Amino acid sequence: MLRSLVLFLSVALSAGAQSPAPAPLTAMPGRQASQSTGQPGFNITAQSAAHPEAVAAGEAVITIHGFCTDTPGKTGDACTTVLTKEQFEKIISAVNQSGSPMPAVAIRNLAERYVQILAFADAAEKLGLDKDPKFQELMHVVRLNSLAEAYRRTQDEKFRSLSDDDVKAYYDKNISKFEQIKLSRIFVPRVNPKAPHEGLDDFAQRAQQVANAIRERAAKGEELDKLQQEAYKTLGLNPPSLNTDAGSRRRGSFPPTIEQELFALKPGEVSKVEPEPAGFQFYKLQGRETLTLAQAKNEIVAIIHKEQLESANKGVMGSIHTDLNDTYFGPKSAGNPLLAPPPRPPQPRSTGSVNAPPAASGAAAPAAKGSASPK
Repeated sequence: MLRSLVLFLSVALSAGAQSPAPAPLTAMPGRQASQSTGQPGFNITAQSAAHPEAVAAGEAVITIHGFCTDTPGKTGDACTTVLTKEQFEKIISAVNQSGSPMPAVAIRNLAERYVQILAFADAAEKLGLDKDPKFQELMHVVRLNSLAEAYRRTQDEKFRSLSDDDVKAYYDKNISKFEQIKLSRIFVPRVNPKAPHEGLDDFAQRAQQVANAIRERAAKGEELDKLQQEAYKTLGLNPPSLNTDAGSRRRGSFPPTIEQELFALKPGEVSKVEPEPAGFQFYKLQGRETLTLAQAKNEIVAIIHKEQLESANKGVMGSIHTDLNDTYFGPKSAGNPLLAPPPRPPQPRSTGSVNAPPAASGAAAPAAKGSASPK
């Protein structure tokens, strides 16, 4: 995916083991009670050993000895770079744009990786790699991808803010969507499990006759659990241990033709016998209810959010049409193609042994140099 091309700004947070070169980190959003530092997009989970609230905004949180790109001639401890709490939390906000809570150990891990990234990026610039056309084109793609993600994120946040009036208006207009019915179900198999390949037509015919008969008795008020057991015994089968309770169902749970019949039933009424590939079945309506506005609110918010987001996306892409050269790309695949090929591990240099194992992969490309303030 294009997101994997993002160098530093796609670095997520992890508490994994350190590597000798700056490698991409895996996202580790925390799920504990969180403590905000006041920086947008930054939320660190509270832990007894970490107290970011006790550190002033201008106080140093990272001091890098032996690294200062803007002071030529200085080396060792005489060369120092300092990042304050405010500067470092801006970096975190840029990386963790979702604002998900993060464990303190992940924040510490990011700080250590950031130092590595600064050092390797500085080394890359000294080699002139930032002037490489491939690197510059990569940065162009990274910028486009980051802008696209920023747009999607902005729209997502925008459409999550719904007023109570919007929610109620949707509820009143679509109240039938929130009706649910409580059902019981009788099922009669059309195949004898004791002899699945013998007398198929004869057994299926008898099974349908049994289903029709017990359906008539169910309509007159006989207990469904008893009828279910009797249907199996009549066919010479072991009665099932399951009861006939089918639970509560909403619209969209059944094929349209069956759903229309079921939702038109009155309490106590039964549906007609429906043939299925595995057998014959019918339902009895035990009752119906409609979710209250409070019960349906979260679902309504999710529905409206999805609809508005899809509409916004269509507004961007609706007028765009793309022609791809099939000679170059090949015919369109019915599957979902990868957005980018998987990374190819580096090949080992020849050592004289044809069975030499491949070199380990995982080291990331040098990142764009971060903004650090030399002391």
